[in-house]
Amino acid sequence: MRLAVTADLHWGVHPGGDRATRALVQAVRDWSPDALALAGDVGEGEQFGACLRLFSGVEGARLVVPGNHDLWLRGPDTSSLDYYEQTLPAIAAQNGFHYLDLSPWVAPPGDLSILGSINWYDYSFADPALLAEFPDAEAMYRRKQFPGGWHSDGRFVRLGMSDQDFTGRVVERLAGQLAELPDRISRVILIQHHPPIRELFYPTPAQTADQRFWYAYTGNRRMDALVRTDPRVSWVVCGHVHAACSADLGRASGRNVGGDYAWKRLLLLDTDTGQEIWQEFGRSSVEPPGESRLRP
Repeated sequence: MRLAVTADLHWGVHPGGDRATRALVQAVRDWSPDALALAGDVGEGEQFGACLRLFSGVEGARLVVPGNHDLWLRGPDTSSLDYYEQTLPAIAAQNGFHYLDLSPWVAPPGDLSILGSINWYDYSFADPALLAEFPDAEAMYRRKQFPGGWHSDGRFVRLGMSDQDFTGRVVERLAGQLAELPDRISRVILIQHHPPIRELFYPTPAQTADQRFWYAYTGNRRMDALVRTDPRVSWVVCGHVHAACSADLGRASGRNVGGDYAWKRLLLLDTDTGQEIWQEFGRSSVEPPGESRLRP
């Protein structure tokens, strides 16, 4: 199967990024994959559907998982949980996209399935050394705080539950989907927004305290364990960190697509041969390859 994956399109945020996204859309049309997957941070508010509509001419299956930015809501009386579980799936369906967080997609002839999840963070990957430097670090995590600023999820994501509870919710849902796959499924591809395994967090070490705080907000050990223990998982592809990195899990390959607000990256993958083609759109020549922003 020929699969195209991208992430962090952030439609409507940056004019250069929008130009790059349009070029990426044309590249996907030209490649004509069997399936296209968007790994989250598609567009905030009305921009989510606007971005999906760009891909209306793409043939083959169209799949999407939301990212944390897709749950950002500006109104004080709005529920990100309802938006995640009801509004976004409806918008996806209206635009011909399969919302992977609610159900897997099975590729013909039926031995390969693509599962997906926004994934979330529960601070379980937090740097333990931070507690010695910041005795109130655990309270800072709950407030989505850095020593030098704030994670905007704290302002715009209103789940009505703790990050730990929401993490448990999405991990349990994916575990249930894996358990319910029919016996004929021998290969699984996972598409997630927040990296499901630690090796796909960032390609360069965190140095500043603010950078080290990002580990608390990037993934969780429960999803990491789930992914590692299912022998059917052959590929794991994610986004969120705005920097490309890879991981070899032995039986599985992991890829973080990368891309940033002003430029985008596309992975074209042949799941039968393992061939990978990477394309970048709108990237400045002065930006070093693999640069880690450590601030998604």
